Amino acid sequence: MKNILLFLFCIPFLGFSQTGSRTISGIITDGDNPIPHVSVSVTGSNLSTFSDDMGKYTLTVNTGDVVKYSHSGMKTFKIKIEDVTRVLNVKMVPKVEELEGVTVVGDNRRSQEDLASEYLVRDDIIRTAYGYLDAKTATGQLLILDEKDIRPAYFCILDLVRGHFFGTGVRVNGNCQTGGDIFLRAGPSITGAPAIYDIDGIVFRETPLWLDVNIIKRIGILPGYGMTSFYGSLGAGGVIVINTLTSAPQSDTVTDRAKLRNNFVTGKVLTPEQVLENSPTYLRELEASTSFAVAKEVFDRYETNFSNFPFFY
Repeated sequence: MKNILLFLFCIPFLGFSQTGSRTISGIITDGDNPIPHVSVSVTGSNLSTFSDDMGKYTLTVNTGDVVKYSHSGMKTFKIKIEDVTRVLNVKMVPKVEELEGVTVVGDNRRSQEDLASEYLVRDDIIRTAYGYLDAKTATGQLLILDEKDIRPAYFCILDLVRGHFFGTGVRVNGNCQTGGDIFLRAGPSITGAPAIYDIDGIVFRETPLWLDVNIIKRIGILPGYGMTSFYGSLGAGGVIVINTLTSAPQSDTVTDRAKLRNNFVTGKVLTPEQVLENSPTYLRELEASTSFAVAKEVFDRYETNFSNFPFFY
């Protein structure tokens, strides 16, 4: 009789442990080394975190949640949380895109004037001390990071490069307190030449710890010899090009590039009424509201079900 009572007493706690929220943890690696600054989030919610410098992370989840792991240059993983899940160690692999076939239809190289005019509308162009470089037509590997992908959590250029270019052959030594160097080219030892810095056309040998990461508009990694030949022997270890917000080219005019490329509508164009017919139910009801009070009632009625849906707001 005592055993039966004990079993019945434990049932509520067993049910709670299987369905309630809990914290999972783990380490994210590439198979050999930890990967820092990996975005770990629960899909369909605002719960998220980042792995630390050792690749470790913790996250609060519920049974049935889908956890997404994403990092620049790496393949995104999604894992569903089971009721027994407590530890999730993830091995990420590089993202590789394969092309079945390539047809050359012409020369897509652009003049310096064209690149200068397109700099503000294309995030794959970087401005160096010797002119503009286009990632699409560069003679070697050119990695560019735009301001929209730079998080304000980084303290200095070492943290920024370590966080965003990990796994691309870039090696960062040191920290923001004591200083350090960045190596872009593989060498026989750590004594190989470190990268130099081209900041708004001014070349620096020392790592610019003084540079505020929040004012960087674009940063480019130039490891290849073909793109760094202009820098002479100074560029033996590669070049890190940084364009700041204060030096970005300004334009008082806006060019309609769609018209220049003869982009004209040739298919069927939907009317506003047809667009509304394909809209979600809550949007159609809002459009049909005859007063603010009616619209507010529609909003309140749907908000609970769509609270995690950003397009609703």
